[in-house]
Amino acid sequence: MTFKNSKTKKTTSKKYRCVVKAEKKPVEEAYKINSATATGVKTITVELNKAVADATKITKVDVKKGTAARESKFTVDGSKIVIAMDAKLTAGAYSVTVEGLEATALTADVTVEKDETLTSFEIADYITAKSATTSGVGYIKYAALNQYGEKMMSSEPTVTCSFGQAKIDKAATATAEGRIVVEKIPAMLAIIGTKG
Repeated sequence: MTFKNSKTKKTTSKKYRCVVKAEKKPVEEAYKINSATATGVKTITVELNKAVADATKITKVDVKKGTAARESKFTVDGSKIVIAMDAKLTAGAYSVTVEGLEATALTADVTVEKDETLTSFEIADYITAKSATTSGVGYIKYAALNQYGEKMMSSEPTVTCSFGQAKIDKAATATAEGRIVVEKIPAMLAIIGTKG
């Protein structure tokens, strides 16, 4: 650049060098496992610190109890990796390994407090008459639930009923509700369509 003084007519030249710096890209946060917990009798859910942008980057997910690997499949839902196993989880310590998201595999420990345990029964809030013409016999559906709120097989529970004689007609399983049959329902209570 050249500058000229209008009074003295003296000129001054100055050279400048222009340097353009590349814009710094923000450093992307690395994937980390925030938590890994048993969420079902055959399910472990891994919660990551951020959503998985490309699930195909996950090359392998392993679950081991000690040195024994468990057969499993996984699905990715945002920041969650849900691992479904073929066999039920039993009490003890498990390790989970997720490979492919980072150069080093992500690992976490999971403790299962107890084997599958019956914790409650879910009972329908109404009784269904055996048929339109047989109102003295009815059925009530029920399910046996484990500590995760999942249906499970249960040995036949003892049932009683204040308005008839009740017994298990069909035991509950992990895939189907059981059925309680109530017999000798008094005629004054046996009104078709009545709920209670």
